Amino acid sequence: LVLAAGASKDRKTCSSRLRGVRSRLPLSSGSGETEEEMRRPRRFSASCAGGFEGVLAKELRDVGAQKVQQFSRNVKFTGPPGIGCRALIAARTAAAIDEVLAVAPGPLGGREDLYDFVRQAQDWPRLIPPEETLRVGIILATRDVAQDLRHTHYSTLTVSKAITDSCREATGLRPSVDLIAPDWMLHLVLH
Repeated sequence: LVLAAGASKDRKTCSSRLRGVRSRLPLSSGSGETEEEMRRPRRFSASCAGGFEGVLAKELRDVGAQKVQQFSRNVKFTGPPGIGCRALIAARTAAAIDEVLAVAPGPLGGREDLYDFVRQAQDWPRLIPPEETLRVGIILATRDVAQDLRHTHYSTLTVSKAITDSCREATGLRPSVDLIAPDWMLHLVLH
């Protein structure tokens, strides 16, 4: 199970807010991140057409990506906070670039486990302010997941509810869901 915030080149939002992959602002700008968090390498996943994995891996290395690993139609890499935005702009063969926000330590038994995992995966109120919007997409990569997680619509609602509940509990306000033009596009891959 991987929870990721994504960016895609089909959007006209190549700025510091790339549909979820955000360049972290300096501490003086009020991002809320400590200096240690700003230096912590981030994990990313870049998708591409089959056969272009090697080309994409080279493009990512050229912009400073580290620990580059090739998979089928996907290249995983790490780097400083801004590497996702730089890679999205510079990598011509990348269809989308996602920042990996959390990976479950093992299989989830059902919706309750999914809800609990998402609630603890990030400090959602700090990551997504209440005035911003989100959208969750689910990718079911295998049938080897719990029966009640196989219906992607209900799994999507569970993830959205976990995030908005976390925000509401902390601040009294919650981000809205926007299916057309969200500030945050979150992808959940169940495998």
